[in-house]
Amino acid sequence: MATAKRRAAVLHAQWTKEIEEARAGYTEDDAAWWKQALERAQTPKERARVLQQIEMVAEQPVVYSDAQPEGNADQAFERGEDFYLRATGEKVVLADHVEPYLVQADFSPRGEELVRNELKKFVKLHQTPETVTKQKIQGWINILAFGGRNPATIRRKLAAVRGFWEWLRRIEKVPEDANPFDRLHLPKNKAPARLPFTVADVRKLIDSSDGVLQSFILLASHTGARREELCALKVADVNDDTIKIVAGKSKAAIREIPIHRDIRDLVQKLKAESQDGYLFPGFTEDKLGQRGRNVGRRFTDFKRKLGYDDRYVLHSLRMFVSTSLEEAQVPEFTAARILGHAVRTLSYGVYSSGVSNRVKLEALEKAIRL
Repeated sequence: MATAKRRAAVLHAQWTKEIEEARAGYTEDDAAWWKQALERAQTPKERARVLQQIEMVAEQPVVYSDAQPEGNADQAFERGEDFYLRATGEKVVLADHVEPYLVQADFSPRGEELVRNELKKFVKLHQTPETVTKQKIQGWINILAFGGRNPATIRRKLAAVRGFWEWLRRIEKVPEDANPFDRLHLPKNKAPARLPFTVADVRKLIDSSDGVLQSFILLASHTGARREELCALKVADVNDDTIKIVAGKSKAAIREIPIHRDIRDLVQKLKAESQDGYLFPGFTEDKLGQRGRNVGRRFTDFKRKLGYDDRYVLHSLRMFVSTSLEEAQVPEFTAARILGHAVRTLSYGVYSSGVSNRVKLEALEKAIRL
């Protein structure tokens, strides 16, 4: 009761309710509660009163909870000092900044979840910026590499953490000259370069498949859409002339793709037969919300039986469409609008609203002739 009364004394009438709501979930003397109280102080006088209370709490022998043993005087002082630094915001706790970083970042839903998972692991190992050193980051990379992680996976993990660190530098939570991610040694990518399928390859894939897999190959090879874009496609997003990609790995991925004349009947058939609202029904979502892992595995087994090695993947169908558009001399900006790539020039990328569906359809039907 004494602690509660002391807290109540520092709260101005206009923000008492807000602070009490923020208090939910914190222990009696949790630094996070006091940090929020300090942030909500509206006047220098209110801030001074909160700081005074923080100092009083920090001087208590046991700071965080009654369950924590007091230990000796030195330990009690260290706990008090740690509490004070956290409560006043002078000690940066990396975990406190993960969600604010994700809120301001421009990630797709899937990308945000991937980055969140990586950052949770990172802040569990490194609670404060002081523990993040170049030596430790290099050691982390080495452990991943020796553990057999793919170099591309390691780079993705590193990119997630580096982006978080750069944001911390911009908001001055870590020193400007602190750059533990500079000049790191990364393992070289030993994975074989991906290759596009040729026209003959795609015809072979179509003729050798059936059912859902054949339908998927036909749509992928006539639209250039990504695996997850097709797997997430709902019947409501498909009309007689176009399919709408309403979410993707970037803003550029959100687009309309005209339906090639050679797959128009198939698309209408898939719409009519759908039982769950998806154009490709029956796929289950994984923990990241992806529905395409099963079709990806099926395609891998299928193409291996046909003699295709690891240079050929499901994404090779998208590469086939890109190659076909180039060979048909379709302007690059038109191809980018079809494939969902960003257009980065000022004239077309900033000011233009994009090419019409008529132009995109003409490009697809000129390029894709199976």
